Amino acid sequence: MRTTMFCVISLVALFVSLSSICFAQQRRDRAKIEITPFGGFQWNTRTNTYGGYISTKDGVNFGGTIDFEVRPDFDIELLYVYFPSEAKIVIENAGFAAYASEYVEVSTHYM
Repeated sequence: MRTTMFCVISLVALFVSLSSICFAQQRRDRAKIEITPFGGFQWNTRTNTYGGYISTKDGVNFGGTIDFEVRPDFDIELLYVYFPSEAKIVIENAGFAAYASEYVEVSTHYM
């Protein structure tokens, strides 16, 4: 379901961005707006902490940018990236027994 929704949104955004670029090239007296969808893959990470580490699973990330032309040679860009993943905490303190939590869902949003 999420994959289908992502594909539909990406295709609509691609169509809108292509049509806006063509329209901006035809009429240079109006401001240009670019919409760019993208997707990628992010590998797992391990972040060390005082008593252990936090492990994050790898997965797909996606998002988009909107670029507004304010004046010639000056643009403003808005960026959004979404990364749904899972993470767990592992405690490896010398004074205690090792503990590892279960993976829990973690959503990361970059703006």
